[in-house]
Amino acid sequence: MFCKIRKGKWGYSIYACDRKRVNGKVVSNDIKIDTYAWHSLYEDNEEINGLIYDIPVILMRSITAQYIRNKDVNLEFDDVVEKLIKVKKEYYPTYKAMMLKVIDDIKKEEENKLLEYENFKNKYSSLHYKEIMEKYQEGYDRGLLDGIKVEDKFFNRNSDKKLEVNDSEKKLLKEAFKLLSFKHHPDRGGSTEKMASINNLKEKILK
Repeated sequence: MFCKIRKGKWGYSIYACDRKRVNGKVVSNDIKIDTYAWHSLYEDNEEINGLIYDIPVILMRSITAQYIRNKDVNLEFDDVVEKLIKVKKEYYPTYKAMMLKVIDDIKKEEENKLLEYENFKNKYSSLHYKEIMEKYQEGYDRGLLDGIKVEDKFFNRNSDKKLEVNDSEKKLLKEAFKLLSFKHHPDRGGSTEKMASINNLKEKILK
C-alpha cells in the first residue's frame, strides 16, 4: 500500500491506498486512516521560528495509533512522512498568516479589555470617591474616627455637649470608671486631684 493525502479547506485526510490490476484494469481500495486540521502539521511557535522540516511527534503518535487499530492496513511510514512534509511546506504561508492574525487578535482583545477596565474605573471613580467621603463624614459625626469627636465630647471640660449613650454602653462605662477609681484612689497611692478628675468626668458622661 502507499499513502495518499487528500486536502480539504480546513484540514487533510490520510489514506492507505491499495491499487491492484485485475483483468487489465486498476482496482483501488483506499482506506482512510484519519482526518486532521491543518495546524496539526506544526509545532508551537513555528510561525515565529520558521518552517521546520519535520512532523510533530504528537501527530505521528496519533497516526500510528490509528494504523494499529486498523489491522487490514499496511502503511509505509516513510511515505507518510514524505507526503506530509510536502503538504506542510505548501500550506505554511497560509498557516503563518493565520497564526499572525491569531496573535494580533489576542493582542487586540487584551488591549480592549484594558481599555474597558480603564473606562469602567474612570466612570465610577467619582462615585466611589463620593461614597468613601460620605462614609467618612458619617463616621466622624458618630465619633468613630481617630477619637476626634470622642475627644471633643469626653475630654473637653468646657464643652456643654453631653454624650448620648445607651444602657449597655452606660454599663460598660460604669465598669471602666469603677476600675479607674480603684486604681487611682488615694488609699492606694493615688492623688485626690486625679480622683476629682475621674469623678467629674464620670458625672459629665453618665449624668
